[in-house]
Amino acid sequence: MNVLSTQRVNCAALLHMRKAGRGLLIWNASSSVAGGTPPDLSPYFAAKAGMDALAVTLARELALWGIETSILVPGAFTQGRNPLRPCRAARGRDVRGRL
Repeated sequence: MNVLSTQRVNCAALLHMRKAGRGLLIWNASSSVAGGTPPDLSPYFAAKAGMDALAVTLARELALWGIETSILVPGAFTQGRNPLRPCRAARGRDVRGRL
């Protein structure tokens, strides 16, 4: 979902940028895949790696249309949310949530 939804938003914006013959597409990428994956976060990091690859390859393609790209890579957040916390809570339960 991360990769597909990002690409859908990009497509909507790129229609206008291509007509104008210019524009700037800003990516919020992730450096987290470079440092390995903590437990239970592999699906999240796989999606982020897909977004990183899409950003790099699309940048080459968009240069042909006169559209610039910037890839922002923030540092890692060492505390805070865990997007897969429900997966940990579901261990030992069947697909309907029963013990």
